[in-house]
Amino acid sequence: MPRKDTDDIIKINANPFHDSNSKQKEKELEEVGLKNVEEPILVAEDLRKLHPLVKQSSEFLKSLQPDTKGIIIPKQEYCLDIQVSKKSLRRALLIMDALIKALEERDCRVLLSGKSTV
Repeated sequence: MPRKDTDDIIKINANPFHDSNSKQKEKELEEVGLKNVEEPILVAEDLRKLHPLVKQSSEFLKSLQPDTKGIIIPKQEYCLDIQVSKKSLRRALLIMDALIKALEERDCRVLLSGKSTV
């Protein structure tokens, strides 16, 4: 969440499937190659059994010092693009782990490409 004393912008895009009826929504999701999107994504309580991309990035991110605003910003290639405070790093890793695993369960791929998560 941006601090009140900055001009940071948060952009939230509308869900294009929000107003669709369930059968139409299902059909549209299948057309773009997504399935099982209604199943909840559960976030683990601990950092055991991390996805390999999260584990690799975790070790690097934990070694970084925050910038002047208190944010850890990875500048190394092949690290998940996570920008977070040191205090919230553990939770961010758990959320990223859950998201990557959920995407892979839905037949999507998550890759590291240079300094980006794709």
